[in-house]
Amino acid sequence: MYNKASQKLWIEFIKEPIFDEQQVFTGFLIILNDVSVRKVSETEAAKQLVSLKKMSFIASHEIRHEFSKIMQVTQTIKLQKPDIQVYQQLLAEIEKSTDKMNAAIYELNNQINFATSNSISLDAYLHQEIEEIVLIDDDGLINEMNKVVIRSVFPDMPVKVFNEVDYAISHINAHPFTRRKIIVDLNFPHKSGWHFLDEYQKLDQPWSVVVLTSSLQQEDIERSKGYRFVTHFMTKPLNQTQLKGLRILASKKLRVA
Repeated sequence: MYNKASQKLWIEFIKEPIFDEQQVFTGFLIILNDVSVRKVSETEAAKQLVSLKKMSFIASHEIRHEFSKIMQVTQTIKLQKPDIQVYQQLLAEIEKSTDKMNAAIYELNNQINFATSNSISLDAYLHQEIEEIVLIDDDGLINEMNKVVIRSVFPDMPVKVFNEVDYAISHINAHPFTRRKIIVDLNFPHKSGWHFLDEYQKLDQPWSVVVLTSSLQQEDIERSKGYRFVTHFMTKPLNQTQLKGLRILASKKLRVA
């Protein structure tokens, strides 16, 4: 139905039977209500929901990825034990600011996805004695900083770094009996971390995988649960507390890489 200005109208149609005093049907009462405003509101609400989901993606992927870099830079510098007091104080202030921003992004994402966590255990994590840690991330700077964090907790642990999925798979194929923990990012410009998980699944290896990403998307968390070997979903930046929580047992046969 359209009004005089040729604008489309949403009409609610109500049809009620009418009976006389002897309960004999005499006709219908027809009521037409203009509900165009309500329908427009519902349409706008749907559009807003799409926008909110886009905001969630931006907050959890793009913005937080950059802030996770800043957070890890400050953490790495602190691990180098700078001896300039003012410099340390500035770093502390920067870290406070990034922590607040990180918390705000979590809150924004929670409002849309209802629940998320920065460290979610997806399965019981076994005490496994390992010989190496494999890092897979296309960002070279992140890889180097992650190595610093790992060495601060496990100083004698060999760390193998790969910025492409295919190279990591080739290494694992070439050394199938090496006991290892694998830490992989999800977001790559070409073959993603999901591609790695699919390929690794075909190898039927017993060694578990930790997803380490800047993503806070609930969809990514749920999808990760579909891989039996993925035991943890952690958000960047990698820190000492996260590593200690993985319960990695270093092999006595380890040599410094």
